[in-house]
Amino acid sequence: MQVIKGLLTLLFRCISCHSGFSPSEDLSSFPLCQTCLQRLGDCPVLCKNCGSPHCPSGYPSDCLRPWVHHSAIHSYSARYLLFESGYRVLRKWKTQRGSLWDQQILQAPTSLLSTWQSFSAEAIVPIPQPYSRAWTMRGSRAEILAKWVSYETRLPILPLLKSTEFTSLRKRQAELKLEERLQNPFRFKTVYVPKPPKRVILVDDFMTTGHTIRRAASHLLSLGVDKLHVFCLGVRPTQLHLQSHPHLVKSLRRTIPIG
Repeated sequence: MQVIKGLLTLLFRCISCHSGFSPSEDLSSFPLCQTCLQRLGDCPVLCKNCGSPHCPSGYPSDCLRPWVHHSAIHSYSARYLLFESGYRVLRKWKTQRGSLWDQQILQAPTSLLSTWQSFSAEAIVPIPQPYSRAWTMRGSRAEILAKWVSYETRLPILPLLKSTEFTSLRKRQAELKLEERLQNPFRFKTVYVPKPPKRVILVDDFMTTGHTIRRAASHLLSLGVDKLHVFCLGVRPTQLHLQSHPHLVKSLRRTIPIG
C-alpha cells in the first residue's frame, strides 16, 4: 500500500503550485492541493453601487469607486477575493483551466445562489473577449462562467455584446495601469434582438476597476435592458486604496473624465 501511495505522489501534482500530493493527503481536492484550495478567499457582500468589498456604507457618496456607478446596475456579487496567493491560483485557472480544475473553482455557495435567484433575471449576458484573445486562451473565460451560472440558475445565455478587436496600437486591459484603464476608449458592439430582456445577469471573470462593466452596462441600457446584476469570479481588493477618487485626482492633478 505504501508503494502505491508513493506512486500516486509522483503521478498527482497540484496544477497550481506543482507540488506533489503526500501519501497521507486527501486527494478530494485534486487537481489542487489542500494548501492552494484553502488560499482561495470567499468574497463578502459587495457594495451595490460600485462592487467594492470595503465601502464604509451603502451611500453612493461614500463609495471608493464612484466612477463605477451606473443607473442600469442594480447589484454586484463575486465568488472570490483576488489577493496574494489566492489571486495567483485564479490567474492560473484563467490561463490553464480544465474540466477537473473547473469542478474545484466553479462552486457556488448557498448565499451566492440565493443572490442570483432573488434578482429574478431573465437571461445571462457574458462580457465578450476579442476573437484573437479568446483564440489564444482557447475560449472566453466569461463565456465559460456564463455557462456555469446558466447551469445553476437554469437561465438562457444571450450574447448581446460583441467586442471590438484590439489593434496593434492598443493594449489589453490587464496590461494597462489603473489610470490608463479608466481612460481606455474601447467600445462594445450590441447585438439587436426583437424583445431584449429587462433584467439580466452580466458575467465577467475578474473585476479590478469596473470600467469594463460600466461600458457594457451602457451598451445594454441602450439596447433596452433596465436592470443588471453583475457577477464576477473574482474582485481584487488589494488596490482599493489606490482606486479612491481623491488619490486619482491627486496623482493626475486633474479630474479623470468618466464617460
